Amino acid sequence: MQGCLGRLFGAALLFWLGLTLLLPTLPLYLDEVLGANDQQIGWVIGAFALGMLLFREPVGRLTDVRGRKLGIQIGLLVLATAPLGYVWLQGLPALLVLRAYHGLSVAAFATGYLALVTDLAPAAQRGQVLGYMTLAQPVGVALGPAVGGWLAAQGQYTLIFLLSALLGAMSWGLCTWGVQEPAGVRARQAEGVSWGLLFTPRLRIPALVFLLVGLLFGSLQIFIPLFIKRQGIPLNPGLFYTAVAIASFSVRLALGQAADRWGRGRLITVSLGCYWLAMVTLWWAQGVPWLLLAGGLEGMGAGLLIPGMAALIADRSYAQERGRSFGLCLGGFDLGIALAGPLLGNLAMGLGLRQVFGGLAVVALLALGVYVMGIGKNPGDSLRFAFRNGPDAYRIS
Repeated sequence: MQGCLGRLFGAALLFWLGLTLLLPTLPLYLDEVLGANDQQIGWVIGAFALGMLLFREPVGRLTDVRGRKLGIQIGLLVLATAPLGYVWLQGLPALLVLRAYHGLSVAAFATGYLALVTDLAPAAQRGQVLGYMTLAQPVGVALGPAVGGWLAAQGQYTLIFLLSALLGAMSWGLCTWGVQEPAGVRARQAEGVSWGLLFTPRLRIPALVFLLVGLLFGSLQIFIPLFIKRQGIPLNPGLFYTAVAIASFSVRLALGQAADRWGRGRLITVSLGCYWLAMVTLWWAQGVPWLLLAGGLEGMGAGLLIPGMAALIADRSYAQERGRSFGLCLGGFDLGIALAGPLLGNLAMGLGLRQVFGGLAVVALLALGVYVMGIGKNPGDSLRFAFRNGPDAYRIS
C-alpha cells in the first residue's frame, strides 16, 4: 500500500504543479495579450469549472465500474494536451471550449485520486491518510503560481503553457507505472444517472457547502491578479497563491490526525470560519501584508476543509459508489467556480473588485451557517456535530 500511495503522491504533485502554473497566468494573458474585459475573463476562467461540472458525474461512474486508476489517467492525459491549445487559440469561443476540456483534467484526476486513496486507507486512519495525501495539492500550489507569475512577468506565456503540458505528461508516466487498486471495491454496474445521490440527506449539505466555497475559490482565481495590478500593489500575484499553499500545507502537516481524533465536524467549522476571515481581510486589504495575511487565512481554510470534507463524504458513502459520491459533491465546488465569473464579473465592472470581496464575506458566512445548522438530521444534531464532535448520524463506513 505504501508504495502505491508514494507513487500516487508524486503523480499528484506534478499534476497540481502543472495545473497551477496557469493560475496567475491566464487572467493576465487574457487581459494583456488578448485584450479581454473583466466579464470575458470571467467567462473564460469559469468555463474550466463548467467542464469539471459536466464531467464529474460520468467520470465518477466510470471510476466505480472501470477502476479509479483509469479516471486518474484520463485527467493526466488531458493536462498533458490541453495547455498546448493556448499556444494557438485566441478567439473567445475556441477558448471557452478549450477551457471546458481542460476542466476534465481535474474532474477525472481528483475524483479518481480521492476514491483510490480512500480505498487504500484503513478506515480508522482515513482522515489522517487523506490529510497527508492531499498535501500534494498545496505543495504544487506553492510552487506553480510563483513560477508562472514570474514567467508571465517576463512575457513567457508560451513557455508556461508548454511547461504545464510537460508536467502533465511526466505525471501520467509516474502514475501508470506500478499503481495497483485493491480488489473488491468496483461496482458491477452503475445504472442510470447518479444525480439523485445529491438529494440524499447524507450528501446534499456537503455538496451545497462545496458550491458556496467554490464561489469563493473561483473568485480568487479570477480577481486576485487583476486586483493586485489595478491597485498598484508591488506583489507577484503568484506569491498570493504561494501564501495560500504554505498555510494549507502547514495546517495539514500539523493537524494530520485531526480529522480522525478531533472530529470532522469541528475541523470543517474552523475551516469555514477561516474562509470568512480571509474574505473580510481582502475587503480591507491596503497592501502586501494584508494580501499575504488573506492568503494565509484562505490556505488554512482550504487545508482543513479538503481533508475534512473528503473524510466526511467517504464516511457517508458505500465503497461501490464512492467515485460517484466524490464526483457529485465536488461537482458543487465546480458549479460555484463556474458561477463566480459570470456572476461576479458584472459586479466587478459595476462596483469594483474591493466590493466583490465584501460580498464574498457574506457568501462565506452563509456557507458556515448552512453547515452548522444543516449537516445533521436536525439543528441540534448539526450543532453537536459541528462544535462538540458529536456522532455523524449519516455515517455508513
